[in-house]
Amino acid sequence: MDVIDEFIKQYEREFDYYSEVARIVEGRLKSALHSAGIRCIVTSRAKSIDRLRDKCFQRSKKRDYASVDILRADIADLAGVRVALYFPGERDEVDRIIARLFDQVGARKEFPEETISRKGNRFSGYSAIHYRVQIKSDDLIGADVRLSLARVEVQVASVLMHGWSEVEHDLVYKPLNGDLSDEEIALLDQLNGLVHAGEIALEQLQKAERKRIDEGVREFAIHYELASFLLNHARELGKGEVSETELGPVDVLYRFAKRLNLATPNELKPYLNKVHERFDEGALAEQVISQILNEDPERRIEILRKASTLPQSVHDNFISTERLHLLGKFVREWTKLEQLLLDVAPGSRNPISAIKALDSGGKISPELAAEIRHLRHMRNSIVHASSDPDPQVLASQLHRIENVAETISKLG
Repeated sequence: MDVIDEFIKQYEREFDYYSEVARIVEGRLKSALHSAGIRCIVTSRAKSIDRLRDKCFQRSKKRDYASVDILRADIADLAGVRVALYFPGERDEVDRIIARLFDQVGARKEFPEETISRKGNRFSGYSAIHYRVQIKSDDLIGADVRLSLARVEVQVASVLMHGWSEVEHDLVYKPLNGDLSDEEIALLDQLNGLVHAGEIALEQLQKAERKRIDEGVREFAIHYELASFLLNHARELGKGEVSETELGPVDVLYRFAKRLNLATPNELKPYLNKVHERFDEGALAEQVISQILNEDPERRIEILRKASTLPQSVHDNFISTERLHLLGKFVREWTKLEQLLLDVAPGSRNPISAIKALDSGGKISPELAAEIRHLRHMRNSIVHASSDPDPQVLASQLHRIENVAETISKLG
């Protein structure tokens, strides 16, 4: 059995393994890019056995594979993920997200490569960035840690370029009736020129969109536009890079603001002016949601819960008017307690830092600090609809907030 046959047989046994690795990388990238407001199509695959065999034979014409290990080291895309960007100008943001999510193996590879000439072609050909990454072992548990050993090739290009590259690959590398004619090569080159022109048009379209958003009066057409607007605000606060965790649930904010007729830049700017830059302690979208909710919690709590992605059990339960009133009142009383905490702990940016300052300074007991954290957790659970306490529990918790607020007010 030669080296290629042995390698292919090994890969057949490992196919499911590489499929799973690719699926995980796809899912994490898709979630992060979606949250960051980057419009794209993310797909994944383990390399097909037929394509792998063809690739090995093509490469063996120029390389001498003395062992399976040498051959395996030369094939980077057994697991592959493709990111097809609507707007090529967002490559830098994708680059930062990939660097944060995964361990990179070697330097990224940029196309077109300067060392490869395209004789007879006027245009530069395939334009993309390829990454070789591995899932961070700390992000996996138990037996899944073995998935961190696999390399995954992530290809980032525009939707137009990905489409052209598929056509070119199948025509050039898998010709059914001999090599391409000069006319066919010229037509492929012409199409490549149209793709490059299309990418320029996409970049101009993105600039036009941002200009429209900056005008401030038009409603966001989709949550991606809102995410772009929030990211620009984050940069104004001095944040060069914002993760999807720091950005928060933009889709929920979008639906919430839309239901309240607040889904325009001008309507949201007053709320943005009140947020702080410590997004690790309070995501940007979360802070804006809180600002909007706190203006009228009794009425807006129901609107927010409908805008949120609720557990099925919550959807199925009828929420009475009494309960909604108590939910809103709880949020209002927590807001008052939150302001009290900030008043008695000058310099604190948020309730968490205020609790830490009061606790470390000996002004409140560890038990009281724990109770305040519990109330904050309950407030967040109510807002995000992850819990739905009955009226008796709510009434009891409201009484606890009042007692804690009385204690905190005496510290001033």
